[in-house]
Amino acid sequence: CMKPTPNQRKYLHTSALWAVFDSLTSTYIIAFSLLLGASNIMVGVLGAIPFIATFISELLGAKLTEYWGRVPIIVCTYAIDKFMWILIALVPFLTFKQPLIMVVLFYFTAYFCVSLREPSVVSLVADIVPPEARGRYLGRVNKATGIVAMITMLVAGFFISAIGDASQTAYAILF
Repeated sequence: CMKPTPNQRKYLHTSALWAVFDSLTSTYIIAFSLLLGASNIMVGVLGAIPFIATFISELLGAKLTEYWGRVPIIVCTYAIDKFMWILIALVPFLTFKQPLIMVVLFYFTAYFCVSLREPSVVSLVADIVPPEARGRYLGRVNKATGIVAMITMLVAGFFISAIGDASQTAYAILF
């Protein structure tokens, strides 16, 4: 069993933090949208956004990596992604004529950034993990992120229930 390098540990920790973030945001976006009055069609649109954004952005992300470099893409897309979630959290408190449309646009932009950076992240992982250890290492990362995500989702569910299922503030805190 190979001892992880400092960069591999950093990637594991970053992946665990991502699992927390994704569990607090993408997992609860549907419940949040229902609170804002989303129809079944809107729920379907929100559910499809990760797939649509990935389909559109991954090839572009690979090309951008070739021309711009991995680190700038990762840093910029993380910043935009997180800013979109701040905007989503603020939607109920701002005066948009169509708040659900704004949620869809912000969520699409956030997920587009997630998918846009994925080729850069995968390329970095290939640099920090030797080919013969990659499967075992990524299996360990996936197991850790899965456990972290399950715990986070459960805690968030209890949190929302404790504050009140209809509380826009509860979702704003999560996001």
